[in-house]
Amino acid sequence: MKEITIQVGTDRFLKMAYREGTSDRSVIGQIWAEKSYDLLKLRRGKELVEIYKSIVSSGNNPLIVDAGANIGASSLYFSELYKNSQVFALEPEINNFNLLKQNSKSKLNIKCLNAALSSKDGEMTVIDAGEGEWGFQAISSESPPPGRVVGQVRSLSVNSIIEQTKGSCRPFIAKIDIEGGEKDVFSANTEWVNDFPLIIIELHDWLFPSKGTSSTFLKCISSLDRDFVFIGENVFSIKNV
Repeated sequence: MKEITIQVGTDRFLKMAYREGTSDRSVIGQIWAEKSYDLLKLRRGKELVEIYKSIVSSGNNPLIVDAGANIGASSLYFSELYKNSQVFALEPEINNFNLLKQNSKSKLNIKCLNAALSSKDGEMTVIDAGEGEWGFQAISSESPPPGRVVGQVRSLSVNSIIEQTKGSCRPFIAKIDIEGGEKDVFSANTEWVNDFPLIIIELHDWLFPSKGTSSTFLKCISSLDRDFVFIGENVFSIKNV
C-alpha cells in the first residue's frame, strides 16, 4: 500500500491510500489531475453551482450519490468542492470498499456503503470480469455470473437513498460508473431521475458489445427535458428548468 498527497487548495492537502500496480493511480489521476467531474467544464457549470448554493440556503444538504465509488477519489472530490453536501458512496467490491472507508474516514459528509446501485433494494452478486480493480460488476443474484464470483452484496435504489435523507437533503448530483449496471438501474423505478439537476454517467456499450447496457438509460432520459453533454468518458445529463 502506498499513499499520495493531493493539493486541494492553496494551503490544503489530503492523502489517499492506493495499491501500487493497480488501476488506483489512474482513477486518482482522472479525477484530481484531469478533473473529469469539474462542473466548470460545462457551459452550464456556473448555473449548477448556483443550484448547489440555493439548496444550502434553503437549509438542506445537497445530496450526491456516488455509485461506483471505487477507492473514494470521486467521493473526496465532491466532498471537498461541495462541503455542505451529503455524499452517499456506494462500492460493491469489498477490497475497494475498505480503501474507500480508509480514504474517507476524516470526512463526516461521506457515508460509505458496501452496496451496489440497482433499480430496487435487494441483493446482488459481485463478479470479477477480468477488468481490474475498477471493473468489478454487480449483477442480479438470479443471473448466471459471466465471471468469477467474489461476493454477495446488498443493492440499493436511488429512491431508497432519497427516502433515507428526506427532510435533510435535496438531490443534487448522481454520479454513476457501475460497469454496465446502468442497464438495471434505469430499467424500472426511475422517478428519481428528474429530481437530480445533474446526472454524470459513464456508459459501457464499449465494454460489453451487443449487450445494450446503455439502452434503458437512453430510453429513460430521452423522454425528459434534459441536456445531454458528452465530455471524455462521461455523459452529463442536466435538467432544463
